[in-house]
Amino acid sequence: MSTVWKRIDGSTYEFSPHRYESGWADVGGLYLFAARLKNGDWNPLFIGQSDSFEYAIPNHEKWPWAVLLGATPVLAGAV
Repeated sequence: MSTVWKRIDGSTYEFSPHRYESGWADVGGLYLFAARLKNGDWNPLFIGQSDSFEYAIPNHEKWPWAVLLGATPVLAGAV
């Protein structure tokens, strides 16, 4: 189930949830460590951009902190 986030200029980005332990592709894009709120919305805890999910996400230094704040998936979108 993907989610769409809108920028202030009206452009949109589509993100799909993935397990942190997923096999990440060597594809660039935006990613968020996010926690699900009680109303179903996402609370972004960390937002990153990378030329390669494969190199940026595994063993990310911010992931343990995001988990402590309730993060479960990584929301990722190739751009």
